[in-house]
Amino acid sequence: AAGREGSARAEVLRTMASESGFVLVDSSAGASARRSAVEMSLQSTFCWVPRGQAQGDPTRHMVAMFHGCVPVFSLGSSRADDALPFDEVLDWARMSVRVPTDELHTMPARLRALAAHKPRLRKMQAELACAWRLLYWTTLEGSCFGEPAGDRAVDALATLLSVFRRRSISGGGGGNGARKRGREGRGPTRRAARTTQPLVSACEMPGALLPRLDNGRGRPQRWLSPGSAAL
Repeated sequence: AAGREGSARAEVLRTMASESGFVLVDSSAGASARRSAVEMSLQSTFCWVPRGQAQGDPTRHMVAMFHGCVPVFSLGSSRADDALPFDEVLDWARMSVRVPTDELHTMPARLRALAAHKPRLRKMQAELACAWRLLYWTTLEGSCFGEPAGDRAVDALATLLSVFRRRSISGGGGGNGARKRGREGRGPTRRAARTTQPLVSACEMPGALLPRLDNGRGRPQRWLSPGSAAL
């Protein structure tokens, strides 16, 4: 990838290639290494999520969350205030890590410290287990892991409606996660005024009390024993 997002990838490949406990795969054109993103997510505690090509929004966090891997976002510098999906109602600090692109050299130490803090890590993984269905469009795509679909779905559509409800209660403003767009619509640039409504755990949101799923596909079983994967 070109530009700033490509620079972040290049820096990680350059500075962390010799770090023990990390797996780096060069998936650029001509690279011979090919790995399954699903298997890597299942076997990892943390999954890095840089910005997509042309500064687009990434989707790697979805694969990570589906398989119990804590997303590590590097979407901009420490001076940026990047939006995350539905962050007006979802508290991403409970289930992800942010390492700014100008602080990538601190990533190994940060993640090792968090991995050593087992109670906090388990809480983050438990939050992922509740949050994934609030981000997946089951209403449109159908059931992914056996969760209720159709009119019974509690999914990203329900989360979007929660965003609208929160905005209406706060007077129609931007809410916790609203952003002003940059020129040419190239992604969020800065946060608008916040509401005073506190965010709650995804496990306290509607649908979180649905039974956890275990249909033999691997991902739910990973969540039944949080913290089992190596860094």
